[in-house]
Amino acid sequence: ITDAGIQSLTNALQGLQSFKELLLDNNEIGDGGIEAIATTLLPSVRTLETLNVGFNQISASGIKTLMKAVDDYPSLRSLSVSGNTIDTSTARAISYALSFNRSLDSVSFVHCDIDQEAKRLISSGIVSNCRSKLRQLAGFELGPVIVALGFPAALEQWNNAQILSFLRLMWDNSGDCGEEEEKSDPLYYLDDNAARSTP
Repeated sequence: ITDAGIQSLTNALQGLQSFKELLLDNNEIGDGGIEAIATTLLPSVRTLETLNVGFNQISASGIKTLMKAVDDYPSLRSLSVSGNTIDTSTARAISYALSFNRSLDSVSFVHCDIDQEAKRLISSGIVSNCRSKLRQLAGFELGPVIVALGFPAALEQWNNAQILSFLRLMWDNSGDCGEEEEKSDPLYYLDDNAARSTP
């Protein structure tokens, strides 16, 4: 499926409110196709729960466009952009999306060539979201990254599911998830001062 095919598909699916799963991995979708999904399909279909656009031909620009649509999408539970390169600027867009999204349960960044700075950006977005429902992350190990952000050293040995559970518990126990925290800048958690890394 190319961008032309995605244009036709998104036009046909507009407004379909029973639509829950869109699996488009391993195609030839580029930025034009992703833009159609992000700006035509997702605004008109608010029931999608699974979106897989992995292993296509999406550039940083396309992933950024998609992330703008994902940050406040109400029903999306599973998202995969695996197999598409994630550079620092792309990771920044992902970070913001993950800092605001309240529905995602699972995200996949497998085979995305993510460098350390990009991992730090993505992790900071996850950490800053007091209403995150994330339970699964594939593509890199969170432990070493969030320890570098100032979290306890023991977390380096934990798997991603355990760390995500810890973060949810941390926010639940803090009882402090007002509008100010909800809208906080995820880059706050990249500060070198370890004392600022935990809310």
